[in-house]
Amino acid sequence: MWLSRRRGSRANLLVRPDSVLLIEAPMRSGNTFAVASFWLGNGREGHVARHVHTPAHVLEAVRLRVPALVLVREPRAVAISHVLRRPALTVRDSLIDYVDFFTTIEKVRDQIVAIEFETLISDFPGVIATLNAKYGQTFASRVMDDEFEQDVTTLVEEMNRAESASDGKIDELRVARPSAARQTLRKGPEMELERPRAQAALAKATAVYERWK
Repeated sequence: MWLSRRRGSRANLLVRPDSVLLIEAPMRSGNTFAVASFWLGNGREGHVARHVHTPAHVLEAVRLRVPALVLVREPRAVAISHVLRRPALTVRDSLIDYVDFFTTIEKVRDQIVAIEFETLISDFPGVIATLNAKYGQTFASRVMDDEFEQDVTTLVEEMNRAESASDGKIDELRVARPSAARQTLRKGPEMELERPRAQAALAKATAVYERWK
């Protein structure tokens, strides 16, 4: 959290007392989809804390009594997608981060809403209903029809362009939506996952996932 506050580009992402919601998870867990979906139903006026990808961010939201939505995705998919976005990492690095994230916030599990990735992308109105019931909020959600899906994709691409170093063009290796460009590069991380040390890390991450899903 201290490092994030020191980095000006991330300061606006951090939770604060007036945040309406925190959305967090390990990277490549549906974070951007969740933020875009929330904005479509509720507008962008209220501050949504997001995209820091650290357990400390969740703990800070709980301390500030800000509603917190944590996304839970199967670790194998997270690790492969994470490495494609951050090639300097190994899949083992990603899996270790995954375990650290969820074990650190386990002590506040009863104070947050944890939602599986599959539920997030198939029933966002249900996610909103769960948040409202937990925190006594009146958040809204649009129906997940074809227009919703198109609008979410537009917002996701807008966020990608804003952070892109390539003159506002969509970075297909980093954009938070399905990409054919990434599909062709999956073989490397998938082979890396078969190594013994990566398999051991995957087993630990899968055990954590089973507790959270």
